[in-house]
Amino acid sequence: MRVRFAESRHRYIDEESGKEYPGTTWILRKAGLLPETPPPKEALERGTRVHLAIRYDLEGDLDESSVADQDRQYLEAARKAVRQLAAVRTFALAQRRGDSGGLQSV
Repeated sequence: MRVRFAESRHRYIDEESGKEYPGTTWILRKAGLLPETPPPKEALERGTRVHLAIRYDLEGDLDESSVADQDRQYLEAARKAVRQLAAVRTFALAQRRGDSGGLQSV
C-alpha cells in the first residue's frame, strides 16, 4: 500500500485503491482523547513541521539541521515506531514461512 497525505482534507489516501483514511487528530477526537475544539495555532504549526520532517526522513531527503530542537523528540519517536513496525513485519513474515526466530527488541 502506498499512502499519501491530502493536506487540504487532512486525510490519508491509498494511492492504489483510492480509499481514504482519517487523520490521527480525527481518530483521537472521536475516541475522546482530544477535545473537539480546534487546536491552538502553535500546535497546528508544530504538527505541520513534524509531519514534513517525518515525510522527508522516510523519503531519505531530510536535512537534519532543518529540524528544530523542540520538534526532534517527535521525529525520534516516529523513527522508533518505524523500526518497531519493521521488526513486527519481519517477525510476522518469518512466522508465515515457518521460521522459529524470535522478535528482537528495537
